[in-house]
Amino acid sequence: MGNELIEMEKPEERAEFITHLLAGNSSMARGDFDGAVNEYHKALSLNPKFALISGKLGEAYYKSKNYDESVKYFKRALEQDPQSTETLYRLGKAYGEMGMPIQAAVAFDLVRERDKEGDFEDRIEDTQRRIKHRSSHREGRRVSPGAVLGKSLSIIAAHPAVLLPVFAAAAALYLFTPLVSFLTTLVFKHGAAHGLTAYLLNPQLSLNMRSLAVCISQVLFLSLFYIPLLCIVIAVANRVVRAREISMGEAIEKITSNYSTIIALSLEIGIAIIAFAAVSVFLLKTFSLMILEFTRINLSLIPLLIPTLLIPVSYVIYLYPGVIVDRRGISANLKKTGTFASRYFLWTYMLLLIYAGAEIGANYVTGAKGGFPYAILRIPATLLQTYLITVLTVTYSFSQKPGHHKHRVKKPAEEVHTFDKYERRHKKKAPESGSDYSDDAESGREEDY
Repeated sequence: MGNELIEMEKPEERAEFITHLLAGNSSMARGDFDGAVNEYHKALSLNPKFALISGKLGEAYYKSKNYDESVKYFKRALEQDPQSTETLYRLGKAYGEMGMPIQAAVAFDLVRERDKEGDFEDRIEDTQRRIKHRSSHREGRRVSPGAVLGKSLSIIAAHPAVLLPVFAAAAALYLFTPLVSFLTTLVFKHGAAHGLTAYLLNPQLSLNMRSLAVCISQVLFLSLFYIPLLCIVIAVANRVVRAREISMGEAIEKITSNYSTIIALSLEIGIAIIAFAAVSVFLLKTFSLMILEFTRINLSLIPLLIPTLLIPVSYVIYLYPGVIVDRRGISANLKKTGTFASRYFLWTYMLLLIYAGAEIGANYVTGAKGGFPYAILRIPATLLQTYLITVLTVTYSFSQKPGHHKHRVKKPAEEVHTFDKYERRHKKKAPESGSDYSDDAESGREEDY
């Protein structure tokens, strides 16, 4: 099973198949993995039942660090030849590089179960030690601000479509604010309608029922529509940083799959920030009165409200790439992103401060009344917003050591049944160290495949 070369009836097809197979092998030997993928695909199209070609495609994708495709073709090879321990071992390596420790551990346990002579044991252990050693050196490494800024700019230049969801979100917010202000007049006849931005810029404004309704509507709009649109940029930027292509459709699908988590996260952050703002306004007013009382200097500290609010924002903002990139729940990401945000707090805070300054400047220039001048100023502000989101995502993605991205991918229908049963049986006892696997070629022990 899986060695179906003899089923090729036409000699010319067999000759062409062998030509592409040898060309793929030659490309692999030269390190031209993209060329090898191309040749192996041509060979596979001529003989799709040949397990060796599926395995070689998996290895070529593995060498080019396209682990999603690598896993796909290793699984296909196992379906065609379920008894191949070598293919199962390489599937485990690919899972390890994808940061899927349970699947990797299951594959390696199954290899050990089949490996009566112990031929794979040293290879597995050496791989684990090597990756752990490399990870320990990389864990403390900081990302370069210049590299992050340059990479972010190149991502936007190469994928200008990421601007579309940000501009769509900005346009929707621009139209939503006057609409909800008008609708509140139908319910509340008296009082001015002030939104979140007005209260941030001037906390001295009095709060009435109409303004409260506007603010609540804005929080819901931001959580349900605005922020999920911005998260599309996070999905695209992260995939590009990890040397994988992604279409806008795939990015939207990724955000859709995490939509409920993003909404819950946005609502929790929104409520927390509003509560923090209320406490901050009270404290700033109190300190202003204390200064007046003891020094007779009438100094208002209210302008410090936004810089103060950016402190917690600098911490919680990384929860979004944590949820989208690592696909974890909110609580599972709190500790990890908290540690990460502490490490990059100054960098994040300065970026947010620059962006907040641009937004405040746009509001003051136009008198915070909107209109055509405000709409024009929103264009550079939206470009800056896109760049900020990309920079924060690249910072997060650059800093993650190998194996940190937890891809929970649905198993394709072609998964080998014996592997499925074994995975279910051993899922709970798989060790955390299962994510530390790498390419045996680094230690000179790679065998011909």
